[in-house]
Amino acid sequence: MNELQRQAYIRAMGFSPWVACAPLPGAAPTPVLAPVEPPAPPVAAVPEMPRQEPAPAAERPPLPTVSASPATIPPASPAEPARQAMAGPRFTLQAFATPNVWLVLEQEQADAPGFGREAQQLVNNLLRIWQVGPGQPRRFLCPPGGQPLPADQAAQALGAFLNGLTRGGTPRVLLCAREDTAALVLPERFRVQRHAQGEWLAVSSLTEMLTQPAEHKRRTWQAMVGAGFHA
Repeated sequence: MNELQRQAYIRAMGFSPWVACAPLPGAAPTPVLAPVEPPAPPVAAVPEMPRQEPAPAAERPPLPTVSASPATIPPASPAEPARQAMAGPRFTLQAFATPNVWLVLEQEQADAPGFGREAQQLVNNLLRIWQVGPGQPRRFLCPPGGQPLPADQAAQALGAFLNGLTRGGTPRVLLCAREDTAALVLPERFRVQRHAQGEWLAVSSLTEMLTQPAEHKRRTWQAMVGAGFHA
């Protein structure tokens, strides 16, 4: 602490500081006084702001409600039946020649290269009725070119395929197909339909005979015997 600071503290405590005008005998040398920096002004205390309590829920203004406009609501996706109708029928047939009947069979899967193991065994059993082997079948794919066809065009293509089979000298066609496939060319299954080129009979598909043999094998055999397609 220098002399000026010491004297400032003495004055602050109410004492009168003094310094000798001339050096006294035997006294310590008088220190050199430096200018005293003015004391910093006291910082005023910031008054504390009163705390505001949140208003009760009943007094709060209601929040604005946002309603979706019709333009922001996404349109509903088309139903599955509509998409299937646009895709059109899809199936694959294999036609085997016998002495007096064309055996036309629908595959379990349209895009498969052929029949499954159990279905192939059933095909062999059916061909034994006419004592013929599997041979090389004729194939019909719907849609023919891979592009979807409406039902009326698919019916025309299937009818042309079956008519082409009967022009070779065998006037009868036994169609083992699902109900929706057979309905493209025949009004109902298990009843023979006469055409200009011969007779067509639609019965149960191979898949139906394998999954429900008691019902579909019986109905198929009864329809074949009743129409004379069994020999």
